[in-house]
Amino acid sequence: MSNFNTSDKNYHEYAKLASSAESLIFSDPRSSLTVFGTFGEQLTREIMHLDGLGDWELNQKARIDKMRYSGNGYPDAVLLALDEIRRKRNGATHDNQFIATKGEALKIDQKAYLVWKWFLEIFSLNDVPEYVTPVDQRNILKSRFM
Repeated sequence: MSNFNTSDKNYHEYAKLASSAESLIFSDPRSSLTVFGTFGEQLTREIMHLDGLGDWELNQKARIDKMRYSGNGYPDAVLLALDEIRRKRNGATHDNQFIATKGEALKIDQKAYLVWKWFLEIFSLNDVPEYVTPVDQRNILKSRFM
């Protein structure tokens, strides 16, 4: 089960994207970080749209900075999480020497969840369940058949 669910149909695509990233944590952590980065970028654009901040052509760092200095009172924890997601995505996407680990992907999963929970609490009526650490489904299947 994914940590990224919503009953709000306006945000299903974001939930699917983050769920996809979460499903890759154990099989392909590098791709997981890349997809979480895309999730972070798309959700940041949505937040800026909903809050009327505009500037769609900005890169993710500039978007986060614009949010930070907008006066809208975005929580520091959310802005820091978005920036960490961005930095890990950049490493996974652009640095051939970058080694993505399951541990890093799990940490980014938690950061993405923090942003997701805040987003839903502010912009929807969803009750957001507590974070559940993902488990490697392959290990569960192996243990059932051994």
